[in-house]
Parts: sequence; C-alpha cells; structure tokens
Amino acid sequence: MSADDFCALFLATCGTTYQGYMTSAECHATYAALAATPVRRTCQSYHLCNAVATHFAAVHCPHAAGQAVCATTN
Repeated sequence: MSADDFCALFLATCGTTYQGYMTSAECHATYAALAATPVRRTCQSYHLCNAVATHFAAVHCPHAAGQAVCATTN
C-alpha cells in the first residue's frame, strides 16, 4: 500500500493518538521507514485494512501502528 493511501486511511480510521502517526507528515515518514522491513509494512497494512473493513479499530489500529505484535496468517 502506498504511503499516501496508508496514511489517509490510518488517520481517518485510527486517529491521531499513535506515536509516529499523529500527523500526515509524521505518518509518511514513519511508514517510509518501514520500507526496510517489508514484512512488517505488509502486516501493518493488513491490520489497517481489517480495521477499516471490520470497524474494530481498537483491535487492529495498535497493530497497524506497530505498537502491538504484528502477526498475520498470510
């Protein structure tokens, strides 16, 4: 997922309370840094998509923000 898409969805779904993702600029910088760890970036995107699709932001946003263990079955 592109940084633009991730950050727009993240801020709209998870809000501005997660360190590293409080503003659009901060989100872009944090997400860009994840390029070095593509598995983590994929996992965070996966959880963000689940937060959007299921409306369980409280469950998925901490994972999307990298503040909870990020694990998928994919």
